[in-house]
Amino acid sequence: MKPRDLMLCLFVFAAPLAHSESSDGARVAEQAEAKETAQLKKAAEAQKKLQAKFEKADVDHDGKLTEAEAKAGMPKVAARFKEIDKGAKGYVTIDDIRTYVGDQLKLMKSLAQ
Repeated sequence: MKPRDLMLCLFVFAAPLAHSESSDGARVAEQAEAKETAQLKKAAEAQKKLQAKFEKADVDHDGKLTEAEAKAGMPKVAARFKEIDKGAKGYVTIDDIRTYVGDQLKLMKSLAQ
C-alpha cells in the first residue's frame, strides 16, 4: 500500500472514530451538568420546604424555635434539639438546623468512603 493510500485509509476510518469520541465526551459532560442542575434544584426545593416548616413552627415569629415549638411543629428537630442547639441557648435558628444537617451529610459521606 502506498503512503498516500495509507493516509487516505487512516483519514476515512479515524475521522469518524475521533468524532465519536468527542461526541461521547460532550454527552458525558452534558449528563454530568444535567445531574448537577437537578441536584441543585432538589437542594433549593428542600431549602424552601425547611424554611416553610420553620416559619410555621415558629409561632411567635421571633426567628427562633424553642424546644416546645420544635416539638409542636418540627418533631425531627425536637428529637435532636440538644445536638442542634450547640450553644445550649434554649432555642435553635434556621441556620443552626442547616448547619446540623450539613454536618450530618458530611459525616455520612465520610463514613461511606
